Amino acid sequence: MLAGLRGKTTYETVFYGAAPWCDFRAEGIAVLKETTVFRCTGPRGESADVTLPALGTHHVLDALAGLAVAQRLGVHLDRAAAALGGYRPLAMRQQIYNMGDVTVIDDSYNSSPDAARSGLNVLLGVKACRRVAVLADMLELGEYSRQAHFEVGVCAAENGVDILLTVGPESKAVAEGARSVRPGIDCRVLESNDQAAAELKSFLSPGDAVLIKGSRGMHTDEIVRALL
Repeated sequence: MLAGLRGKTTYETVFYGAAPWCDFRAEGIAVLKETTVFRCTGPRGESADVTLPALGTHHVLDALAGLAVAQRLGVHLDRAAAALGGYRPLAMRQQIYNMGDVTVIDDSYNSSPDAARSGLNVLLGVKACRRVAVLADMLELGEYSRQAHFEVGVCAAENGVDILLTVGPESKAVAEGARSVRPGIDCRVLESNDQAAAELKSFLSPGDAVLIKGSRGMHTDEIVRALL
């Protein structure tokens, strides 16, 4: 929406993204082990390599915004890029734990349709034998709730989630969405965090990666603690 205003305002405007016309442009985006890397090119042709200690290409846009603000405040691009290397996710926000040979992605702080897709993107970027997604209710979506949950389920199935666990009444639509595109997907509809934790413990094996995601009111961090 804002890209459509390019060249149409009298305000000083800075654009960032992957498009070739952006003032701050990301190129060569890649997810490597537990980092996301890219090269940032600034408005005067200057460039710097950026290594973010976080998984997921969605972090790149956030980093570009930070780099743009930093340069506007007089911080050299190289220095700002180096500072991003010290970023650490806050608690329950895409924190990665290695539980033996099982990777646990704790993204339990909160959830929304976009945040759920971002979490799935992180899961898909992790090298794993099987990718498991635990998706609990996204709250406060009003009349859009069923459609939003359904679409997240479609996203999970289309992007290669091997096993899907849903928790809560609203998330039953996640299962419906997943089955609408992959009728044979291993999808388990659960009622509580305790059930989800017990189910995970019953089948997780070395090489698996599991994402745990839900609105704050669903307290899905209980599942993470049970696993860890």
